[in-house]
Amino acid sequence: MGDQKLSLVKINSIDVTKACTNWMIEDTAGEEVGYAQLTLRKQDIDELLTLSTNQLVEIWRGWTSATDTKRFCGYIAKIESYLGYYVVTAYNKLWQAIRANVNRIFIAENDAEAGKISEIFKTLVTTYAGLNADNTSIQDSGGVFILDRFICKDTDVFERILALADALGWTFYYRADTDKVYFEPKGFTTNSNAIMNGGAGSNVAQPIVWHEDISELFNVLRLKGSRVLVETTELKSGNGSTKTFTLTYVPESIKVYVGGVLQKGGIAGSTSGADYTVDKPNASITFAVAPPSGTNNIEIRYSYTTPLAIVRRNDESISKYTNNIPVEKTITINDITTRDDMIVRANNLINIYSKPFHTAKIYLRTQAEKDFNLFVGQKILVRDFIHSNYDNTYVIINRMREFWPDKPLELDVGDKEYRLAYDVKDILFRLKRLEEQYIETTDIVTVVQDITKDELANARYLLVKTRDVSSATDAIWDHPNATWDGTGVYDEYFNLGDFTTARIIWPGKLITEEFCDTVFKDTANTTATWDTTNKQLIFSGSQQAQSLRVYDDATNITSAILTATISSGADKLTFYLSADDGMNWEEVTNGTTHIFTNTGQKLKWKVISYGDAVITKIEVQII
Repeated sequence: MGDQKLSLVKINSIDVTKACTNWMIEDTAGEEVGYAQLTLRKQDIDELLTLSTNQLVEIWRGWTSATDTKRFCGYIAKIESYLGYYVVTAYNKLWQAIRANVNRIFIAENDAEAGKISEIFKTLVTTYAGLNADNTSIQDSGGVFILDRFICKDTDVFERILALADALGWTFYYRADTDKVYFEPKGFTTNSNAIMNGGAGSNVAQPIVWHEDISELFNVLRLKGSRVLVETTELKSGNGSTKTFTLTYVPESIKVYVGGVLQKGGIAGSTSGADYTVDKPNASITFAVAPPSGTNNIEIRYSYTTPLAIVRRNDESISKYTNNIPVEKTITINDITTRDDMIVRANNLINIYSKPFHTAKIYLRTQAEKDFNLFVGQKILVRDFIHSNYDNTYVIINRMREFWPDKPLELDVGDKEYRLAYDVKDILFRLKRLEEQYIETTDIVTVVQDITKDELANARYLLVKTRDVSSATDAIWDHPNATWDGTGVYDEYFNLGDFTTARIIWPGKLITEEFCDTVFKDTANTTATWDTTNKQLIFSGSQQAQSLRVYDDATNITSAILTATISSGADKLTFYLSADDGMNWEEVTNGTTHIFTNTGQKLKWKVISYGDAVITKIEVQII
């Protein structure tokens, strides 16, 4: 009996083992819910109970006894009737997460979860899906990756915990033997045994075939988040005959001035007596009477929506895997609402997908299945004596299929059992995302709370300076300002020349000015108030603010995104960037990618106001 697999099968707590001719259990880590498929003889099962969906299915197996290990616990989802037998499909308890709904926004500063991903996961699984999980099954994700906001807007729990797992690059699964949901880094648990391919100790039923696949590889990621409102101003010139003027973006709200006089607006086809009407589908305005001739005598102030965006690039992957040709991918994740969350998601995605995926299907012999006690999500060593380049390789078990009566255990292994982000199985999820995208929050909640928060300082930039020492004949080693004059006397006050800036480098090529100091203030070209006390840039009437050189890394700058955080007066500001140290200034749109006509290696920014305005932050992301 020790080498024959035994089993006990129950449906609704009734022993139906005698009616079961075979079963298959498939466990998966992440992306899908595991399931069991049973074949039941009609004559036997009909004597025991009447089958129906949602009945509880439990399966045990063992080699010493039929109940050594509980392998499955879940609910019947489908019953297929054939001549003389039924085929029953049941999903494990994680199915409850798909059928459970959640409508909540997690806010780091207000909630008990404090933005910690593992705590949000636990709340979703236990409170909203009604499953079991605790600190023994959910690993602590730590305080480095914190989600400021995590939106669960009338969606199923499974979709949200899958988003959390994707954000960290972790995995989750359900185990029937403990009746708990697990959430952990991939390969968190290492199986102490080894899979042997070839050689005297081979424990596979057939040789392993490995696959290296770069079909989903990308090494330049453009990640877009939720849409934010941006204000801009466009100037047009009237000629006395033209009535329709096209805008760069589709306006959300708009004000139009002709010769400095505010005009009365309306909607095309709906408003009468208006000076002008707005045609949103065509992003244009049409005047009832053509404006008079004049240069820039039509001022159009309007707001439009644009997604948060960030670009991440892996140069090692470009040179190693794609012949120095970048492979780009654009991904939109609508639940990203802050730049910090976007950086976390972007870094994880580029780290995962910038390398090839290695996968294999392994058929394990019965004795190894009996001895190894395998679970999905485990990491296990493969000793491959047939393919030497894969010998001593650790892989992760992403999918496991177990059979009764005995057949070889099937394992899908690799560093990621991946699929396209939007394949057929995700159609329902995509439809739900589309529904969520257009559902507006109708409840307004005001929370007043005293908060004490410790802030961790981040590195701003690296500044490298050089100094000319050509005026000195011989310098004294390790002395800051002394040189030998060749006559037995050294001069401690010789002139080595002034320091000059050689490099200005920002982490991730993201330049941030929060007006806490004046390091990059171009005093000679700034008339606005650079307020370091209140950390803001204040404009009164027609003024300007200009930076010194804020980036210089000896690499050509071809495009960038300037994003300004504006407290007031957004419609009174125009933004400029220069990639060639101020030789040529190019007007840019707040929050939108700008491709330089005049490229260069030295970046500056400038803001010009046409009225009162306040800016609290300027960021420039070099792409």
